[in-house]
Amino acid sequence: MPGRPGRGILRLVKPSVQISAALLWDVPAGRVDDAAHREFLIGRALGHGSVDAIRMLRRDLGDAALHDNLLRTRGRRIDRRRLRYLEAILDLDHAEVGEWLADPSRRIWDGR
Repeated sequence: MPGRPGRGILRLVKPSVQISAALLWDVPAGRVDDAAHREFLIGRALGHGSVDAIRMLRRDLGDAALHDNLLRTRGRRIDRRRLRYLEAILDLDHAEVGEWLADPSRRIWDGR
């Protein structure tokens, strides 16, 4: 199901999973297909969404899907503080998250 420009939300795979269009400030309306850009949308919601948005993702997609997303992406584009929060609520390995955060390629992101 593609995103619906002008309605303020995008639906992610399940009709009940909605991502606010406000989280897509840098993406032209109508350019995001929720099936094709699922990883991006989940990452954007995890990295910039409200606590309520994260709760909704946990409820509708499940912790395992969010955990897997973070393992695949190594927490890219998620700031240190938020990544440690997600580590705690999604039961990520503390040492592994520490390795992600120590990666020199994060310096640009973390230094912003």
